[in-house]
Amino acid sequence: MDTALTYGEVLSPAPGGVLWGLFCTTAALGLTATVWPRTRWTYARFGAALLQWAALSALTLLLVSGGA
Repeated sequence: MDTALTYGEVLSPAPGGVLWGLFCTTAALGLTATVWPRTRWTYARFGAALLQWAALSALTLLLVSGGA
């Protein structure tokens, strides 16, 4: 077992600011899609959800791509 990966020392090659930025983006887009009314702006809610999914996928790929 790789102890560096266990303690998060070599988890991702991306800078921490990028990871935090993507995390905050996903949270903001999720809240935006949640507070918009369901009957109006349906396409805007759908777009916000798609952008959230894309940002979350990018965050996941950046976290998983590092490693040992």
